[in-house]
Amino acid sequence: IAITIEGMKDDTEVRVYLNGTTTELAGIETAVAGSSNNRSFTFSLTAGIIVDIVVIHITYENIRLEGYTIPASPSSIPVQQRFDRNYENL
Repeated sequence: IAITIEGMKDDTEVRVYLNGTTTELAGIETAVAGSSNNRSFTFSLTAGIIVDIVVIHITYENIRLEGYTIPASPSSIPVQQRFDRNYENL
């Protein structure tokens, strides 16, 4: 079943892990689908699998969605990345 994570900033990384483990099931180093600062990443897994989804960007707060059950039909997960006020590029 296809799951799309959408609304990400440029240069965002996505990782999908088997729930509660470090076993990676899907991921992308840099999401490039979509338009500037509105990127998306689509992955497919079997319905019923429980995963942890991590959205990573160096200047934005990490987003971690734990215990997401892959649904029986395609769906999308919109994200809104918040600027990391503590990030400092020295």
